[in-house]
Amino acid sequence: MIDLTGKNVLITGSTGLLGKSLATRFSAAGAAVFLHSTRWDEGRTMWAAKELNYPYQLLKADLKSMEEIESLFASIPCPDVIINNAGIQDLLPITDLTRDHMLTFSEVNLFAPMQLTSLLARSVPDHRDRSVINILSIEADAPARSHAMYDATKGALLQFTRSAALELGSLGIRVNGISPGVIHKEGIEEAWPDGVNRFIAASPLGRLVSADEVSYAALFIASTMSSAITGVNLRVDAGVGVTSGY
Repeated sequence: MIDLTGKNVLITGSTGLLGKSLATRFSAAGAAVFLHSTRWDEGRTMWAAKELNYPYQLLKADLKSMEEIESLFASIPCPDVIINNAGIQDLLPITDLTRDHMLTFSEVNLFAPMQLTSLLARSVPDHRDRSVINILSIEADAPARSHAMYDATKGALLQFTRSAALELGSLGIRVNGISPGVIHKEGIEEAWPDGVNRFIAASPLGRLVSADEVSYAALFIASTMSSAITGVNLRVDAGVGVTSGY
C-alpha cells in the first residue's frame, strides 16, 4: 500500500474519467489533493464531496492564461506532486487547422505543463523528493490520423519531460511521463468500434486499459518506491507498444 500522507498533490483536468480516477486514488493514499478544472458545476462538486477523503480543494483556472496558471499555483502550498493531466484531444484534419487551433492545443497540452513545472522549480524550499508526472499518450510515439496537433503537442511534452528531468534533478524534482493506451469508458465500443477492435487485436493482453491502471502507475511514480526513476515515459498500454501498431 502506497502511503502519501502529508503530500500535496496538484492534478489538472481533474473532472474527466482519468482525472477523477487520479483524484480518488491519490486521496485514498492519504494525499491532500488540489483539483483543477476550468469549471466546477454542482454535479462535479457533489462527486468530489462524496468520493474523496479530506483534505481536498477545488480550483478553477483557464490553462490558456499564464496569469491564471500563476494564480492557481500561488493559491496552494508548494506541491510535492504535480500531475499535468489536462489536455485537448479533438479530431482535426491538418487541412482544417487554423492558427487559433494551433495555439489552443499548444497552450493547454504543452505550455501549461511547462509553466507549472517552471513554477515548481522556482519555488521549491528544499531538495526533498518531488515529482512532476506528465500524462502523455502512446501517440507521442506513433501518430494517428486527424490527431496532428494532439500528437505534436504530446510529442513535444515528452521531450520536455526528458529535458526537465535532466535539468531539475539537482533540485530533487523527478519528471516522468505516463503514456496511456486506449482507456475504457462507458459506450466507447459503440462510439468507436473500429478503433477499439484494432487496439484489442493488437494488444498482447487482448484488452483496453482502465483509468485506475493509469492512476496506479502515477501513484508508483509519485512515491518513494520510484525515487531513482526520472526522465522515463511509462507506457500503460496493454502491451500495444511492442506490436507494429493498431
